[in-house]
Amino acid sequence: MSEQFPHLFSPIQVGSVTLRNRLMTASHSHDLWGYDPEGYHRWNLLGSRAMHYHAERARGGFGLITTGQVMVHPSCGTNRPAGYLEAVVEAYRPIAEAIQGHGAKVFMQINHNGRGRVSGTDDWDPVLTAKPDVSFYPGASGEFTKEIDVEEIADIVKGFGVTARNMQRAGFDGVEIHAAHSYLLSEFLTPAYNRRTDEYGGSLENRARFLMEVVDEVREQVGGEFVVGVRLNTEWREFPGPFTVEDSIEVAKRLEASGKIDFINASAWSLELSLAGLGTPFGPVVPAASRVKAALSRTPLMVVGRIVDPVHAEQVLAEGHADIVAMVRASIADPDLPNKAKEGRLDDIYTCVGASQGCIGRHFQHFPITCTQNPAVGREEEWGAGTLKPAARKKRVLVAGGGPAGLETAIIAARRGHDVVLCEQSNELGGQVNLIVKSPRRGEFGSVVRNRKTQVEKLGVEVRLSTAVTPDLVDEIAPDAVVVATGSTPRTPREEDLLDYWSPSAYRGLGIPGAERPHVYTSWDVMNGAAGSPRHAVVLDGLGYYQSSDPLEVLAAGGTKITALTTLGVFAVDMLYNDRPFFLQSLRGKDISFHQFTGINEILETAVVAADHQTGREFTIEDVDAVVLSVGNVPRNALYYALKDRVPELYRVGDCVTPRKVEHAHFEGHKIARQI
Repeated sequence: MSEQFPHLFSPIQVGSVTLRNRLMTASHSHDLWGYDPEGYHRWNLLGSRAMHYHAERARGGFGLITTGQVMVHPSCGTNRPAGYLEAVVEAYRPIAEAIQGHGAKVFMQINHNGRGRVSGTDDWDPVLTAKPDVSFYPGASGEFTKEIDVEEIADIVKGFGVTARNMQRAGFDGVEIHAAHSYLLSEFLTPAYNRRTDEYGGSLENRARFLMEVVDEVREQVGGEFVVGVRLNTEWREFPGPFTVEDSIEVAKRLEASGKIDFINASAWSLELSLAGLGTPFGPVVPAASRVKAALSRTPLMVVGRIVDPVHAEQVLAEGHADIVAMVRASIADPDLPNKAKEGRLDDIYTCVGASQGCIGRHFQHFPITCTQNPAVGREEEWGAGTLKPAARKKRVLVAGGGPAGLETAIIAARRGHDVVLCEQSNELGGQVNLIVKSPRRGEFGSVVRNRKTQVEKLGVEVRLSTAVTPDLVDEIAPDAVVVATGSTPRTPREEDLLDYWSPSAYRGLGIPGAERPHVYTSWDVMNGAAGSPRHAVVLDGLGYYQSSDPLEVLAAGGTKITALTTLGVFAVDMLYNDRPFFLQSLRGKDISFHQFTGINEILETAVVAADHQTGREFTIEDVDAVVLSVGNVPRNALYYALKDRVPELYRVGDCVTPRKVEHAHFEGHKIARQI
């Protein structure tokens, strides 16, 4: 047991099983599954990628892995894996065995999506919910919901039982009934979504009836020794008709009194509680979960929600707020977090930055999971622990550029035994991340650089700052391999430049007249302070991402009046779904106006001539003393082409290939370093 973490690394009994420690991964969306082989997308299964993904976290020391969620009934739709089919028993057995083989216990989360079902495949059945009310939610993907019949409730109850029994037969240690978030059982518990007048609506006792029937059926199907628990919202902040902390306490007490459950997993549902990320408070569910725990006499309580630091997790346990701590996003960023913490290697932990770009963001796009910090996520079979082999021949490797791509390349190459020289033309490592952290809300991105600087130092990488790589320097160093990671620079669309890449009419196919004026800035200029503190700035978003919203937030925080234009339908349209409410919240009370589908026709000395591309109307924005153009970057690839045929091995990674996101930079750096 680690002296620093006496609570985290003490075992705990949950029903009939003993967990080796108090750290767990809760069930979460990773989209690592295979679809119906017949091609109709009527169902899908967790596959080998899911097995390796979860096993990696068990190997890293987590005491409990909760997989899933799997669906209990055909009416759940096809956007998540099935649990009710006979085929899942043998299909999921390897997953359970792989996790257990690393000393962890494994539960499967079982669920009915209810109105949380996402269509888009071959689902043609209506979306089932407690009691539809179009003033709150019209349905999933444009579909209206159907009030679930009593007979359908009974059939779904049986589906929970069949699914639980299937998981028991597949070798899992337990199941978790999902009665939280915005799914069916939670809808029944929550007045805003349950306006029924029968025995399943009205009083809390009636609203909890469906859940209690599910618990009864599951316990009957699996017997007394198999672990059964419930994931429960501590609150669902809907107005009117919330599910309150007091409601949660009462339901938790009813569940415990039934004698049929072995744990409660305390979650919540609202953006600020369950989906919040970068720049939001840590452990937002803990206060309410603590109240639920205090109302229980013997049932272990788990807690989830933005706990990314083992020191914080230890504090949650030491103060008695919970018995077990879920560290989902932290486990994605670093599967070895428990082992590193136990060994006292805290500075080796790669910290979740909360960006959500690779996890929640990918899920919203229906893509498999990845991670801003960890390029091995979803690729554990080929890139997981134990797969990085020493190089067949030690080489001298020169990495040109100390941004995310260059840092990742240097680290992986050094771990493989190469002699690495890392040159960075500025006086600090980090590249564009050093701009991101200047945003009022996105300072946690700094962990991307801090974590890698620590590894670079420990691995003995030779770092040369304020050193621009030239062909002459390459000749002097005489490397066996050169990796160009020189990044990109902001585009400044002058009149003669071809600008728009998606709609020839957006800027009439050309650059912007007047873009050469001295009061025209790039996003980088704003983040570096070069734009000063203008009175009135026009900010043009021609990209749709944080390169547009970051400078806007910086200027707004400084009191600048802003006219924000976007050539797209929404300013920074690709901003993460779970982050936009916090972005908008940061702008409250600021002098900002937004114009969609609008571009700039000309920049004048104190005005901007803009055009609404929906109506064709041209209008002038007066009294402007700064214009910020966020229209993408261009690769800095001159060095790469200058070194062609001059070195034995030449590679390029990151933005100098083409400008993208941090996770792309890490992926390419990692991939190339494995090949050298």
